[in-house]
Amino acid sequence: MPKNIRVPDELYERLKDLASAKKVPLWKVILEALSVYESTEKKASGLSRLPRLDKAAWYSYKLSASVGSFREKPTEGNLALLTQTAKQVEERLGIKVDLLLKVATEYHKKPSTQNKIELNDTAKLIVGDIIAKLLFEL
Repeated sequence: MPKNIRVPDELYERLKDLASAKKVPLWKVILEALSVYESTEKKASGLSRLPRLDKAAWYSYKLSASVGSFREKPTEGNLALLTQTAKQVEERLGIKVDLLLKVATEYHKKPSTQNKIELNDTAKLIVGDIIAKLLFEL
């Protein structure tokens, strides 16, 4: 059963012109416009998570690069840089990094294969925490 809607004259004229140009009824122009609008809204809601994704990627990369540099050259200076980066993650994101710093200190004292594995595994857990916090906690 047809329904009537009230629209301003200017909108009616635009709809009528579009329908005429496309050689379709007015309702099809409205339906197509609604479809495009709904599609745009869905994309926009998905894009709203991208800044969080960018932030998660940045902090994950920054921490991983710092761990990698320290792992390759476990010097006092690289340990200090790793500590600084880890503390930034803790302060800015609220993610605990105590275990990572403890494992890094052990690796600094004794750079064995086992300590390197523990450092990698602990860093991986922190990266997982970054991702979970920024992408899944709203």
